[in-house]
Amino acid sequence: MASPSGLKLLVQPLRFNVQWVAGEQKLKLDQEELNNVTRVINLGTKDLDPQTATVLGFNEETRTYSYVPAYFVQDKGQWEVRIRDMQYSTYVIASNEQINPLDNNSLINSIEYMQSKQLLALHQFKTGEPITRGGVAQLLVSALGANGIAAKDTTFRDVTEEQSYASTAAHLGLVKGYADGTFRADRQVTREELASMIHRTIQFAGGDSVANASAKISYLDQDSISPWATAQVQALTSLNLLQDTFGTSFEPKKAATTDETLMILVRTLRSIEYVN
Repeated sequence: MASPSGLKLLVQPLRFNVQWVAGEQKLKLDQEELNNVTRVINLGTKDLDPQTATVLGFNEETRTYSYVPAYFVQDKGQWEVRIRDMQYSTYVIASNEQINPLDNNSLINSIEYMQSKQLLALHQFKTGEPITRGGVAQLLVSALGANGIAAKDTTFRDVTEEQSYASTAAHLGLVKGYADGTFRADRQVTREELASMIHRTIQFAGGDSVANASAKISYLDQDSISPWATAQVQALTSLNLLQDTFGTSFEPKKAATTDETLMILVRTLRSIEYVN
């Protein structure tokens, strides 16, 4: 197996086979059941930077690598990695030593950080511009390692085969469609809609999605947040995912930008221990 381009292998490729065993019977878990299975690998090394290390799933048919959610933890001086994935059985643990993120809460370092994890391709998004529903759906599905999940019961009449991530996102409960059966992937996402999508993502990952009743929304225009989004904005505020992103005013109906989305997503993935 060739090494991923531009990355340094930290350990040899590893293969997992997860299945239920009941007596003589063996049942393979389906993809979504694997979301509840965490693969733990003891790396047997003290020399690792969790900011530049990443785990990639290997597709044996296409011979390609893809990002998978992974959280590195140091236990008694040794590093281990906890993989949350629903697609692959073969993994490569590698490091991109050319990227050295310093402050991952800033825009440029959020982008570099996601690129170092192989989650974000340079050509995917233009910074400083509004992000679309399709763009958010694509990011969320990729960040959760769910690109290979088939949308068994969710279809939209305006979604192409290339936009299948939209159906997957809806199937997983991350986004919702419209009453007319459309998804409207090119429609811009408002800030309160983004908060709702991020909140659903935390819920899917089993994270702390309950709003802290003592956490106050301190935006000057907090009364203009739609009732259906207030609890979600409060929850993200209590989890410190929105700090210093929107300033003193939330402007809930304003289109969310790629910059804002990436910074909040990086914080979210850390809070649910999908990345370091």
